[in-house]
Amino acid sequence: MTGGGLWHSFAIRLSLWFAAVFTLSAVVLFALLYFLLASFFEQSEREVIQARLKECAANLLKFSRKSRDAGADLRVRPYTKPTPRCG
Repeated sequence: MTGGGLWHSFAIRLSLWFAAVFTLSAVVLFALLYFLLASFFEQSEREVIQARLKECAANLLKFSRKSRDAGADLRVRPYTKPTPRCG
């Protein structure tokens, strides 16, 4: 090749443009896929956690009603340090 070397070859320039466009589109596609999957899994995890919290709340409410009906004192009292016992 004369005059400009390898860079002036149309085939080389076309191949480099094709590689650049392909790389850019692949990066955009994978970024979009990543964000869509991340939001999907975040939403599904949030639903599972909320369902588990509702289940725990229902169990706690059931337990507190049973305890109250059995005469248990469920008031929260401040912590007092136990007195040491000798002997």
